[in-house]
Amino acid sequence: MESRIRVLTMLLAAAALALAGCSALRFPTPSVPPTSASPGRPLARLQPTVQGPTFTMYLPRLFEDESLGLRGVPRATVEGRDPTMTAIEALIRGPDGDERADDFEYPLDPQTRVVSLAVVDSTAMLELDAARLQRVHGRPFSELAYWSIVYTLTELPGVERVTLLQDGQPVAAFGSPPITLRVGATRADAPAWARPR
Repeated sequence: MESRIRVLTMLLAAAALALAGCSALRFPTPSVPPTSASPGRPLARLQPTVQGPTFTMYLPRLFEDESLGLRGVPRATVEGRDPTMTAIEALIRGPDGDERADDFEYPLDPQTRVVSLAVVDSTAMLELDAARLQRVHGRPFSELAYWSIVYTLTELPGVERVTLLQDGQPVAAFGSPPITLRVGATRADAPAWARPR
């Protein structure tokens, strides 16, 4: 038993010496130069690189002057897929991580479901899940969410107007508080403050 205590004491002493030796070691740390960005100005972000054919979707964004507006971001088209469906699904998915960090907002609940989408006489007839659309709140955000749909779909060839539907009928109001919608809305119908910048 005494020999075990002696061995244990020697092991503890060796461990203490080893730890003491480690704390005496100094490893060089790389110096990081200070950033030159001023505190009131955000850092510039890289534009995302999208390979192949693209379209532009329009997302609500909080701008540097604290105002809300729309800004276009590129998305890849999907070969062999209906471009209007690709566009509206991308809009529902919303901004990617870099875009969220750059103050882009989700225009719609990311779990919104497309009930139907068809282009008839240059008009995109779009019906979205009514329960999810009821989650679009606030002014001017409700208006921006609506105009993000209009601008994104009219970005595509062959689409000049957008009509939102519910139960197959044109929707008269959108968001909370509700905004009045036009049947066959075009980009020209958007108020000046809601136009992309």
